[in-house]
Amino acid sequence: MSEKTIIVKTQKDLDKIKLDFEWRIEIRWDIETYNIKFNNAYVVLYWSIKSMYGYASIEDMYGSASIQDMYDSASIKSMYGYASIKSMYDSASIKYMSDSASIQDMYDSASIEYMYGYASIEDMSGYASIKSMYGSASIQDMYDSASIEDMYGYASIKSMYDSASINLMTWLASIILLKSAKKIVAKWMNLIRQIGIEKIDMELWKDVNFIQIKDTIENNPTFNMYQKLYPVEIKKTKAILYKSVHKINWEYVSDYDRNFKYEIWKTIKEKCDTNQNDSCSQWIHISHLQRAIDFGRSRDDVAILECEVPIKDIVVSKDCDWKVRTSQLKVLRELPKEER
Repeated sequence: MSEKTIIVKTQKDLDKIKLDFEWRIEIRWDIETYNIKFNNAYVVLYWSIKSMYGYASIEDMYGSASIQDMYDSASIKSMYGYASIKSMYDSASIKYMSDSASIQDMYDSASIEYMYGYASIEDMSGYASIKSMYGSASIQDMYDSASIEDMYGYASIKSMYDSASINLMTWLASIILLKSAKKIVAKWMNLIRQIGIEKIDMELWKDVNFIQIKDTIENNPTFNMYQKLYPVEIKKTKAILYKSVHKINWEYVSDYDRNFKYEIWKTIKEKCDTNQNDSCSQWIHISHLQRAIDFGRSRDDVAILECEVPIKDIVVSKDCDWKVRTSQLKVLRELPKEER
């Protein structure tokens, strides 16, 4: 290693580096905070930073390097490999994001100049922006006033709504679930699938494959519509749905009310709000299997209950994205881990 390279293994190692240091700094261990603006140092992140803010900058972030929170005017030049950021906000910026790099939440006025390879963003909102998105880069949810200037290659967006906008789509770029947007310009062989009847300012060239599905849960909040959108097993007049709970001392405990418990083979009956304008209203919430698994994924004590639910008792709300509620259900079994 060059004598002009500083290896950082502790917070103290980082804090004692002089601002006028002009060579290479390698962060090779967990660091709590990085908010130093070095004049000309070349900073490389190999490990993890909990909070990066102020005018702190990184030249290269790669491997499995991670940042929990990146904000203020913090900046990264190149992020690649399996590098990850949990939350990126304020005016934080990245110039190049590639390979399998990922961001969980990107919002406020956070920005990326070039996003490509298999880079991915789970949630992009606020006034977050991307200049160019291409390759097989992907975004799961894009909303509020988030914007993309150019989107091409095999780049894709799973769900786009609110006043989000794309200035130009070309090649085979696609939007899988378009609910609403401020403006979209698409050329060549793009695929855009709009769900619903929201009026959107769209300029589509003749080669664009545009599909509009007018029937949605918003205008048809029924269980029949729900089962068209999500994988649900039907047994005559009953549906097989799932509930994510806590398993504490061999008891199945509700996430919302720890005094509310479920038992195998026991039928539970409760009053249920029939208002279809609020998916979070009372009472017993259930969903298709994958969403129940996702909901409980971060818990160490999670148990997934398979339930039999009378279809006539199921309430589907207009703002439903995955869950429904019911006045009664019968718990059939706890789903084994190998079936999740």
